Amino acid sequence: MGENRDRMLRGELYRDSDPELVASRIACGTLLSRFNATDADRNEERREILGELLGSFGDDSWIMPRFQCDYGTNISIGSNSFLNYDAILLDCAPITIGDDVSIGPRA
Repeated sequence: MGENRDRMLRGELYRDSDPELVASRIACGTLLSRFNATDADRNEERREILGELLGSFGDDSWIMPRFQCDYGTNISIGSNSFLNYDAILLDCAPITIGDDVSIGPRA
């Protein structure tokens, strides 16, 4: 990891224009666009995208679209958890959502 990414994850001042961070946000945005545009009957495809996007994604967990985040890789979601429509997770710091958690819409 680069210096600015390390600083960001430690909660210190960092440059968000760092090329590594910019590239990570673009990659995240590409996956989010795919996830959010996937047809409602394509749950397996959505699950694969979330598995690629997130740091970890537990069994029987689910996220409803429209989902937004900065990087994705800094988010860990346990088993049997649910994020309802329009979840926004700003993951410039690690986010951990445990097992059996339900989060309402527009969180």
